[in-house]
Amino acid sequence: MAEFGRCKLTGKHGRLVKSHIIPRAFTDLVLDHITRVEYGCGSDRPVVRRSSWFDNKLVTKEGEDILARIDSDAVNEIDRLGLAWRSFPLTENAGRYSLPGAEFEILTLYDVNSEKLRLFCHSLLWRASFSRRSEFREIRIDPVAKRKLTNIIVGRVEASLSDFPCSLMLITSIGQRHVHSPCRVKIPVFGYNNETYADLKVFRFFVDGLIIYTGRKLSDKNLLKFWGNRVIGASNQLMVLGRKFEGSRQEAMLNFFQDEMSEKFPENAARIYQYLNNEKLRNAP
Repeated sequence: MAEFGRCKLTGKHGRLVKSHIIPRAFTDLVLDHITRVEYGCGSDRPVVRRSSWFDNKLVTKEGEDILARIDSDAVNEIDRLGLAWRSFPLTENAGRYSLPGAEFEILTLYDVNSEKLRLFCHSLLWRASFSRRSEFREIRIDPVAKRKLTNIIVGRVEASLSDFPCSLMLITSIGQRHVHSPCRVKIPVFGYNNETYADLKVFRFFVDGLIIYTGRKLSDKNLLKFWGNRVIGASNQLMVLGRKFEGSRQEAMLNFFQDEMSEKFPENAARIYQYLNNEKLRNAP
C-alpha cells in the first residue's frame, strides 16, 4: 500500500511513489534480457536482481517526474556517446590517447551536453544520500550540503564547478554485467619524487561500465584542482579516463565479493554462478 509523506525533493506532501536510484535503462532485465548479480554494501548473500534498487520513501510523483527527466536526458547523451556497456561502441569522434607506462587512456569527447551529464551525476548523489536503504549507507553528506544539492536538482540554484565535482571513468571492455552499490573511496595523490599528499575523498557509482566519481562536499576546490579538465563542465570537451575491465579495480572487487559469497553461502552462490554461466553460453554468438 502506498505511503503518504513529505517529498524529500519538492518538500510537498503527497503519495510517495517508487523511485529508482540507478535508472532502469542501465539495469533492467526486461529491457536488455541480462541477469545481474548484486555486489557491495547490503549484499549479505548472492542476490540476482531483475532491476536496480528503488526507494518508495523518497519522492512523490512530482519529484519522480523531475528525476525521470534528468535520467532521460542523461541516458540519451550516454547512449549517443557510447559511454556505457549497453551503448558500445564508443563514438567514433572520440579522441583516444594511451598514457605511457600505464593501463589507462584518456578519452576526449566533443559536442557533449556537460550540463545534463553533471546534473545526472548530482541526482545520483542526491538519491543515494537521502535514501535509507542499506545499500547506500556509505553515501552521506552534511545537512547544509544536502539542502544545496536539493536546490541544484530542482533548478533553484546552479552548482559551481567546485560543488561536488564530477568525473568519469569508462571500462572500455565489457565484463560481467552486474549492479554494484555506490561506496566511499580515497584517491591517493602523489607529487614529485613520490611525495604523498592527503588522499582525496570521493563517492564512486557504477553504472553499467561507466564509473561516476563525485566529490563529497560543497566548494571542494582541492578536488577541482586535482581533476582539472576532467571535471564535467570544466571545458567545452569531456575528458574521460578509460581502462579495460581485465585487471581493473572493478574486476578485483567482483572477484573479492564472489569469493566471499562462495565461502559464506556455497550452495546458493554455486547455483547463481552456474545459472549465469549457462546464460552466457546461450547468448554466445
